[in-house]
Amino acid sequence: MYFNLEGVEWREFGHNTKGVFFKDISTKAFSEGFNVSLFRVKPHGEFPRHKHSHAHAHVLYFLSGKGECWVGGKTYEIKLGDVALVDGEVEHGYKNTGDTDLLLVVLNAPATR
Repeated sequence: MYFNLEGVEWREFGHNTKGVFFKDISTKAFSEGFNVSLFRVKPHGEFPRHKHSHAHAHVLYFLSGKGECWVGGKTYEIKLGDVALVDGEVEHGYKNTGDTDLLLVVLNAPATR
C-alpha cells in the first residue's frame, strides 16, 4: 500500500485533549499488531497526563515545535528529534508551549484503533 498523507484529513482527537488532531497512517494496512499516527498539537494545546488500564506501549517521536512531555512523573522539554518510550500503565502526556504547531509521530503497540 502507498498513499500521500497530505490527502488524509486531520481529525480532532477529542476526549480530554485540547487542540489535538491526528491522521492515521497505518490503520488501513495493519489492524492488530500496532498503529501509527501523525499528531498535531495547536499552540497551547495539550494531551493531558493519563495512564491506561491496559498494557500497551507508545513511542512518541517529536518532529517539530516545542513543548513538554511527561512520562512516569518526570517532565522533559521537547525538541526536534526527541523520542519518548512509554510502557503500558505509565502516566504520560504532552503539551505545546510554543507559538507554532507541535508535530509528532505516535506508535501504539498493540493497536489502539
